[in-house]
Amino acid sequence: TIPDVPPAPQGLTLVSKGNLTAKLRWKSPATLGAGVTGYRIDLEQTGDGSVRTINVMGNVCEYELTELQSERAYLVRVRASNKVGSSSQSEPLRLSPALLPPPPLGAPRLIAAKPNALCVRWDPPGSGFFVEGFRVEVVPEAAVGATPELYTYKVDECRADLTGLRPGVSYKVRVLARNKSGFGEKGAVAVLRTEAVTPAPTNLQTQIIEADNSLIAMCHWDRSEGVSGAPSGAIAYHVEVDDGGEGSAEFKEVYVGANAQFSHQLQNGKSYKFRVRAVSSIGSSAWSVIKGFSRALSGHGTPEGVAARLLDDGRTACLVWNLGINVGAYQVRVDLQEGKKRRLDEGCDYRRSDLTDGPHRFQVRAMINGKWSEWSREVLVTIPGNASNPTHHGSISNEAAVSVYGDEGGSKMVGGIEEQGSETGMGEGLFEIESNGWPGQGVGSLRTHSHPHLQSYSTDDSFVIGVKGAGGMRGVHGVGDHAVFGGGEQR
Repeated sequence: TIPDVPPAPQGLTLVSKGNLTAKLRWKSPATLGAGVTGYRIDLEQTGDGSVRTINVMGNVCEYELTELQSERAYLVRVRASNKVGSSSQSEPLRLSPALLPPPPLGAPRLIAAKPNALCVRWDPPGSGFFVEGFRVEVVPEAAVGATPELYTYKVDECRADLTGLRPGVSYKVRVLARNKSGFGEKGAVAVLRTEAVTPAPTNLQTQIIEADNSLIAMCHWDRSEGVSGAPSGAIAYHVEVDDGGEGSAEFKEVYVGANAQFSHQLQNGKSYKFRVRAVSSIGSSAWSVIKGFSRALSGHGTPEGVAARLLDDGRTACLVWNLGINVGAYQVRVDLQEGKKRRLDEGCDYRRSDLTDGPHRFQVRAMINGKWSEWSREVLVTIPGNASNPTHHGSISNEAAVSVYGDEGGSKMVGGIEEQGSETGMGEGLFEIESNGWPGQGVGSLRTHSHPHLQSYSTDDSFVIGVKGAGGMRGVHGVGDHAVFGGGEQR
């Protein structure tokens, strides 16, 4: 008999599937002449057509495939070989490997304990198990039936920082591995304890109230909970206050007691900061968040002694007020128009010379510890009309009158006062006043001149040059010496 290649193997079947593994079995073909020396397994991935070849030595009719990929389909074929050659391929076997969930993990180990956190580490599952991530379950040991807190971590992180825990409490901690098939079985539990300390009080609140002309700060906070090792009711609260203003950190103790509330009398114009901590038999907590305020209530810090007046020039209004306590700056408003912020070194007075004729309202407010007070009461200043160049009309007296001059102007007066821009002045029945212009004439009156070199005359009366005249007086106005006289009896 002439030896020939063996026929194709028969009866290729799947015996079992594991975690990305598959065990195959087939029947050895009958041979003519030389026996079978081995087999070749062709593993084809249906998605991309790639083929992996596996050689099996000897007449062994089973094999376990490993390193299969989840969610992939395969076609498996087997060839038999002898000394002559290889047989044809067997009938294909379609294979979809199963992805088993990861196995249970061992108990996690404690790395570090803090008052509100635990740091743990664990070992990954053995080789051959595909893992995508982990879940850590945490529940207080004494809590029966409590829903565990869950923490999720990636596959490359076999450690966890478990935060948000209570100080001095024992927790049951367990880790589960996960892949596409889901979470594995629950593993061993470790009982781990956080560090025992007194937790700081939380939610410190302050409220300012005004009673009996006094300012009172009402403080309250949430009680410290979960103090393990401290007897019930053994917690005392310590309250400190700093009234030194912005940038100060000089706290002083003002209250010690078991109550979670406290009141403190305040002074006007000051800023305050409060903080509280809990003290138990196992030690002191950290300080709470600082709660502060620096604002003036109605009527407090408003500038006092506010007054206003018109200066001698008749155009400049001046506002003054008293220097306050703990004031950082002032602000003035005129007719409800607010001005810029004024530094303390600018003084407690404010002047305006650009106001229009008529009444104007002035107010001032103070900045105390970063907050503006209310505006002060209003004070009024009236700017007179034409204060810089007045014109007068009408009669003062037929026996005595006054004329007001500008530069190089005279006046003509008939029974009263009038200002004109002429170079000569005429007076009838009263008097004449002349500046650096030409002389004028007076009839039945008194005539005066400001220029000593100009002559003058009068009718039925006397004349005076630049000095006090009969029944009148000399005054000065404008540029040069201007004589102002009353004719007859001075009124």
